[in-house]
Amino acid sequence: MLSTSGYRRLVGDLADARCIWPVNRRLYLNREASPAAGPDEAAEHLEPGAIVSLQRVLGAHGILNNPSAYVTAVVPLRTGHPPPTLGHRATEAGVFVFKGIPAAVLAAGEEEDRLEALNRPFPGRMPIATPEKALIDWIYLGSSPRSDMLLPPIHDIDLETLDRERLGRLAKAAGPAVEAAVSAWMEKADQHVHYDDREDDGPIPGF
Repeated sequence: MLSTSGYRRLVGDLADARCIWPVNRRLYLNREASPAAGPDEAAEHLEPGAIVSLQRVLGAHGILNNPSAYVTAVVPLRTGHPPPTLGHRATEAGVFVFKGIPAAVLAAGEEEDRLEALNRPFPGRMPIATPEKALIDWIYLGSSPRSDMLLPPIHDIDLETLDRERLGRLAKAAGPAVEAAVSAWMEKADQHVHYDDREDDGPIPGF
């Protein structure tokens, strides 16, 4: 059995050899795994129940034109349970941002609509929101008076690759308030896209 000092030396040697990637004093990412573990996999270990979502997912799918360098994740808020630790958290593997969403809203809809089955385009083995769910999470937080997040920037989102049927199912499952917020945001986004298309066609008559 390793002594405490022996364990620390072993961990230090593995880190120096780049076999593991420290996140904090208790959590390390296995760089020898196939595929090698990345920071996204640490989210659910730093905050139980965390699901990688929001800007991180939309950026990875090319939907958000200016992706975040942070790992953004959502955490369920449950009545009667200790509150999660939300906000920014700096680690040796990068910065994580945790946002809270009521568990009922977070789990609304079919799992195959909410979560990526194969974690694509992420390598790893952690819960990842689908891009449609990531957008709904962001719109929910941006619409909530209890959140400091702003709504997704319409000019910075590419809607072409979104599955609108899935988006509609998830929004409806989350309840009337969420469905209305998503519908209002999408209407503005579609108007913005339509205006851009007219600009590409040349001057608009009368302007």
